[in-house]
Amino acid sequence: MGSELLNKDAISPKLGRLAELANRFADPEFAIAHGGRVKTIAAGHYTVSGLSRQVRLGDFVAHRSATGSHLGEVVRVEPELVYVCPIEPGEPIAIHDIVIRKGAFRLAP
Repeated sequence: MGSELLNKDAISPKLGRLAELANRFADPEFAIAHGGRVKTIAAGHYTVSGLSRQVRLGDFVAHRSATGSHLGEVVRVEPELVYVCPIEPGEPIAIHDIVIRKGAFRLAP
């Protein structure tokens, strides 16, 4: 659909809002993904519940906080917990924060 068809003046307000939501969730930043919650925090790592079945050793995750998204690497996987090493030292982490699976790191020429 062209943007002229999604003009709020050309269609009803409800359809306009639906179009806005569709555009927002088409962006990978807001796509639906497997996630979990921070359970424990220690020097050098934090644990996440709810991701054990979706991640593998070396996968990247994104921790969402009030200051934005911060990457971390999965360094240990247990049946109920995943251990994550933050890529950015000093990022703000709190119990129950959301952590989203991003997948393996890939390079392409």
